[in-house]
Amino acid sequence: MALKTTFLVPLLAFTIQNVISQGMPGGLTPQNPSDPSYMESAWKAAKDVNERASNSMYMMVPIKVVQVQTQVVAGINQNMEILYGDSTCRRGAIATSAVSAANCQLMPNGNRALYNVQLYARPWENYEQFTVTKIRDVAPGEQI
Repeated sequence: MALKTTFLVPLLAFTIQNVISQGMPGGLTPQNPSDPSYMESAWKAAKDVNERASNSMYMMVPIKVVQVQTQVVAGINQNMEILYGDSTCRRGAIATSAVSAANCQLMPNGNRALYNVQLYARPWENYEQFTVTKIRDVAPGEQI
């Protein structure tokens, strides 16, 4: 009996530690916001930011992905905080679907705002759905 306990206690401790370090299945898992795939998602979300969440005179473009958490469900949820800023493209002069780094550069000293961007994706079905909510304006010179 003592031999079984001596073996089972460390095994149980190892298993618990392993589960804790990997995050709870189905729970939110922090990701590296510097991963280029998240900036790619930020550019895709710019269409929704400009159509639904921003009332700026200029099209907004992503500046920085601040935070990312993912969750595996019946697809993948990405919950991101992204800093967007005014671009050199005036609203109405370009289609929101045409906003890109190639044709809309960040405007120096333009307005900036932090947005929550939720992406629900099922890559095997080529499906993506964005939900965008403005968190707050970001003051000039404020570091994010």
